[in-house]
Amino acid sequence: METVDGASCAPEDGFTVYTGKRKNDRLSSPPPAAKKTAPATITATPTVMTNRARAYPASGKGPFTVFIMPREVPLDTLAITRALKAAYKSVSDVFRVKPNKLQVTVGDRMQANAIVADQAFTSRYRVYIPGSRVEVSGVVEDVRIPPEEILKYGLGAFQSTSTKGVKVLEARTLYSSSIVDGKKSFQESSSLRVTFEGTELPCFLVIEGLRIPIKRPYFSKVSSCAKCSKIGHSAEYCTFQLQCGKCRGGHKTEECSASSQKCPHCKQQWHDVSEVPIPVRRNLTPQASNSFLFIFKFILA
Repeated sequence: METVDGASCAPEDGFTVYTGKRKNDRLSSPPPAAKKTAPATITATPTVMTNRARAYPASGKGPFTVFIMPREVPLDTLAITRALKAAYKSVSDVFRVKPNKLQVTVGDRMQANAIVADQAFTSRYRVYIPGSRVEVSGVVEDVRIPPEEILKYGLGAFQSTSTKGVKVLEARTLYSSSIVDGKKSFQESSSLRVTFEGTELPCFLVIEGLRIPIKRPYFSKVSSCAKCSKIGHSAEYCTFQLQCGKCRGGHKTEECSASSQKCPHCKQQWHDVSEVPIPVRRNLTPQASNSFLFIFKFILA
């Protein structure tokens, strides 16, 4: 990961680097509050999607990449390539990473951003820029400022005053989870997930002169597919066959009645995929490995 000069988040008064066991973060809407609650923990989910299209910032350096995957219909790779080449002259390469995934290399930043918003493609396919290439998220705790005010007035700042501040792209309230009568319940917390432009996590969130420390990076839960039971994508974008997560049969996981039910990832007694040991999840997806490297660098900064 690139390092911005003067952007180190070394501890100082009012700022403590989080080094303990991480808590996960959930952004899903909470159900009605229940009466009996167990101690709350903050858990993660990748299911909350933003309608905001990611874009390369002005500070970005090319070449720029955009990915295209199926949504409504299978990829018509040749037709997509022709359309891209005709409409965007700076498209230098269209590479079929997988049968269901195209990587488009673009020389011009503005054209790369335009492709992501082009309804000729987005109406039929999933067109996106990987978040890790254009933005970074952190958690601020015990903040009672409305997310809309943070989005309007907030700015990311580093330790060095000579380092330029970064734009806030998104702010969302986090919810803590607890077990209530055997069912999971959610309550709004005082913590917020704040997403910044760029790939370096700022040390502070500044709002009209108020400086608030960013406690830690936001840890996103590794996505799992309810259709094929694999890790690394969701059912919405799955191109695999239906497969049970307990016995590998051709039926839904919740319909399984097999006598032997094991987790396909850690090979132990079956459990929710969110409980798969971290080392196992890290080996399953390259994205997870990159996340651990990022966390390690943040703690040592």
